[in-house]
Amino acid sequence: MRTILFAAILPFSVTTSAWAQAPRVPNEVEKLHACRDIGNSERRLACYDAAVDQLQRSIGARKIVVMDRDEIRRTKRSLFGLTLSDLPFIGDKDADDIEINTSITAARQLPDGKWRLQLAEGGVWHTLESRDYGASPRSGQKVRIRKAAMGSYLMNIAGQRALRVRRQN
Repeated sequence: MRTILFAAILPFSVTTSAWAQAPRVPNEVEKLHACRDIGNSERRLACYDAAVDQLQRSIGARKIVVMDRDEIRRTKRSLFGLTLSDLPFIGDKDADDIEINTSITAARQLPDGKWRLQLAEGGVWHTLESRDYGASPRSGQKVRIRKAAMGSYLMNIAGQRALRVRRQN
């Protein structure tokens, strides 16, 4: 029984430990940090100048992307519902990972009675069940999407009963 339990828990512990690891520091930033250890002022300044120049070139070439915490949160909100946990800033667990509250920018009923909903965060979601709404989903309505069991998502539209949804893009 213990072996079975260990085998069941192991994938989750590996995933959690991967999320807990700090992102790799780019070489350009390591070179910048190394300049601090140079005792001679002129050589230290020359080192800083060269390292900052290389860092700026890497940022300009988009080899390195610099984001502040607010931009990371905005990015995470726009990617909510997609499976991207291998990105270090996506794996950073906080309340933003559990649910998102936003609004509908476009709603279209599909031939099978399900809905295609475009949200203010930029994502497109499809309902996985069709049902009769008191009022059909429409632009401007508030929605709440939250994680549910086994990688699924539940959406409440304008405070109505939750229904299962899937992110399309």
